[in-house]
Amino acid sequence: LQGYNLLTKEIVLVHNANEHIGSRNYTQKLLRMGMLPGLFDYTAYAPLGLTEFIEFKRNEKRKLTDTQAAFKERMELLGFRCHLVWDVDQGVEILKAQASRLEAYKTKLGITDGKYFL
Repeated sequence: LQGYNLLTKEIVLVHNANEHIGSRNYTQKLLRMGMLPGLFDYTAYAPLGLTEFIEFKRNEKRKLTDTQAAFKERMELLGFRCHLVWDVDQGVEILKAQASRLEAYKTKLGITDGKYFL
């Protein structure tokens, strides 16, 4: 997914380095600094409220942790899409669908110049 940011200027894909190995004190420090438990692996930022979250698991037997499930529920209540995937191809398809939704919204709203706000 690293190269996806080269394909479009309107969607910015960010890896959320929320995993860590460290002591309990270091974990507490990260939490105080704003680390968000359960944050998905990637955030795909897009205009018009189309930001989406993607969590990768090694295989279909792996499930969301309790904190990830709580994060997913919270974000979906706020209107964001959250996805659980098991391979890069699934992630790419999600990003392509996001780009298609963005193009459809732009057409519907008459946005042709990439200026989303007044």
